[in-house]
Amino acid sequence: MRVRLVLGILLAALSLPLALMYYGLLKLPAWEAWLVPPESTSPPLRKVAGDPGNAYYWCELAEWFDEQGDAQRAQRAAQMASALGPNLAPLQMRLANFYFNRSDFTTALRHTSRTLELTRVYDAVIFSYYRRFGLPLQQVLQHGLPQLPEARYAYFQHLLGWAAPATVLQVWPWLCADHQPPLELATLYIRYLARQSLWEQAAQTWRQMAPQPPEQYLVTEHVYNGGFEHPFQPVPFDWQTSPPAGAVISQSTDRPRSGRQCLKIEFLGQENVVFRHVSQSCWLRQGEYQFEIWVRTDGLTTDQGVYFSVEHPGPASYQNRSESLLRTTGWQKVELRFRMPRPGLATIRVCRDPSRKIDSKIRGTVWIDDASLKPLARGLS
Repeated sequence: MRVRLVLGILLAALSLPLALMYYGLLKLPAWEAWLVPPESTSPPLRKVAGDPGNAYYWCELAEWFDEQGDAQRAQRAAQMASALGPNLAPLQMRLANFYFNRSDFTTALRHTSRTLELTRVYDAVIFSYYRRFGLPLQQVLQHGLPQLPEARYAYFQHLLGWAAPATVLQVWPWLCADHQPPLELATLYIRYLARQSLWEQAAQTWRQMAPQPPEQYLVTEHVYNGGFEHPFQPVPFDWQTSPPAGAVISQSTDRPRSGRQCLKIEFLGQENVVFRHVSQSCWLRQGEYQFEIWVRTDGLTTDQGVYFSVEHPGPASYQNRSESLLRTTGWQKVELRFRMPRPGLATIRVCRDPSRKIDSKIRGTVWIDDASLKPLARGLS
């Protein structure tokens, strides 16, 4: 009896008519006004008559009325289901399907938005519906997504998998308007832009989202994380490392030139290593630039040492490279000057070519620190 009383109070708070229905006080005439005929043997009608507080029974009844071609009663039953189960994600998703099948996209989006607010379980299904039914982007952004940032981030990540750049470029500023997206999502976006060769937009986004950008980044400094002080992020504009067989790459506190860390490359004497496995890409305007980096070595063997290059792929490709470093040296600065013939991407790379000698398995250690890439005062455009 106490349970029935509590349920009755809750239902009364939701809707007095629903509470009365729960206690069976609206069987006549309100029931029969639209549940006609009352003696029907249809299972959906019998279920609702037996348990009028069950939102799923009302949803089932709405679907049954729709199958019978009774649009008005279907609509009223669906509204009753929604009122009884506003916090039931499976029910809200089922109601969305109901309205999608009727091409009532405005109401369907209200239910998908509520579903997205309640759970992440249906993200893929809902977002595929938005694409399948060709819903306008602005309609989806305004009505098909809740205020919840996680739901909006999930939709944006879905777009990165298939949408054209024009669409994605519209959504990113909208996404950033109220909350700064997490770094992981920004990284996916930058990698998407890179795949589309939209390098300038990618670089500007990295400038906006990077955890610790250098002062005047992309203005007077184009190397990010030049002191190797911060964890590397999986974007082209930070250092990318992938150690080959016969070498180990790490951020090291072993006597950096400045700061707390430097980059350390250990060659183990096991392989004739062809090394191209440390790099960073920089988007540059047309003009002249100077690249600087500090390096020290310990016991580098063979006739082929480590050098630095700046590469620009494309029809007018070029490669500027430094001299090779061998044996043991203290900290010394390596400099490269080069000209960008047009705005584009330049890649800084740490390299070692294979040796043709019998004794070709390189051993020794290289430390790198304080990388910088600055425009020269003249010739920039």
